Amino acid sequence: MCLRNGKPGVCEYSEISERNKNMRDRSGNLVFGAANICSHFFTTKFLIKFIKEQRGKLPFHIARKAIPTIDKAGRSYKPSEPNGIKMEMFIFDIFAFAENV
Repeated sequence: MCLRNGKPGVCEYSEISERNKNMRDRSGNLVFGAANICSHFFTTKFLIKFIKEQRGKLPFHIARKAIPTIDKAGRSYKPSEPNGIKMEMFIFDIFAFAENV
């Protein structure tokens, strides 16, 4: 969990620097070592209100991926390096629109 512009959010691992991913505290523990397992509970009232009032306001996250493709000879392969991007949306971005988290 984090605050983004003063609102609750989740720091997506693909959006933080390598330095921050590996940052350690004085005890040697990762500073950003917690995980989000997506066990979230929302009221239907909140979700209906969000859909009516905020639909389309969730941000896209860019994920660089090694996407399986075919070579010039028509053979299928998966590259070892990212060769494309995937536009993703995450349910946890709805936290910013909640009054209680």
